[in-house]
Amino acid sequence: MRWRNVRFGELTVSTHDGHHCFRVEVNLGGIQPSDVQVELYADPVDGEPPFRAAMSPAGAVEGGCLYAGLAPGTRPAGHYTPRVIPRREGALIPAEISLIAWQK
Repeated sequence: MRWRNVRFGELTVSTHDGHHCFRVEVNLGGIQPSDVQVELYADPVDGEPPFRAAMSPAGAVEGGCLYAGLAPGTRPAGHYTPRVIPRREGALIPAEISLIAWQK
């Protein structure tokens, strides 16, 4: 199974204009980029739903791809974590497919 080969590299975060700008290196371990979604995730607070935002490919790095995404600066940057989830049309993640690779 290739899912075990997903690896994260360097994560950088900068903050400007009220947003945290995340950039993370991801090696998909042989999985096709079209079969996954790289996203930022934060646990729910104050009864709100969890924060989820897709990250976009932002270039190639040795052994993988660089992904970039934005999150609101209203929470500390440490509340957000990049993750890789399967991209399956109509599937509820993680209820139906428990495969998730976390950056931390």
